[in-house]
Amino acid sequence: VTELQHVPVFARFCLLASLGCVVTSCYMVQLFQEDAFTEYQLTSTIEVQLNGDWTNLVKPIGQIAIALFVASLAFLFIFIRWATSQARRLLEKKGEEPEVLQ
Repeated sequence: VTELQHVPVFARFCLLASLGCVVTSCYMVQLFQEDAFTEYQLTSTIEVQLNGDWTNLVKPIGQIAIALFVASLAFLFIFIRWATSQARRLLEKKGEEPEVLQ
């Protein structure tokens, strides 16, 4: 069901967009670590180092990296739902009962 040459454009786009988003997110966090997050240690306090607001821990570039990671999860979820429905349809076509995993 998920052989790349048989996957339709929409599902392939979701899979590749997920990959692109997660790779970009990881590179952003690694290459721009100082620009993405405020330096914070276990012994630091929110009142002093973050001016009393815990959201100051993440800078704008960090917010973009987190948003890309969430987008990656969303695209992957869409692809998995599509692949699951295609596999279920194929099993029903063959007359087999799909096994429910828990």
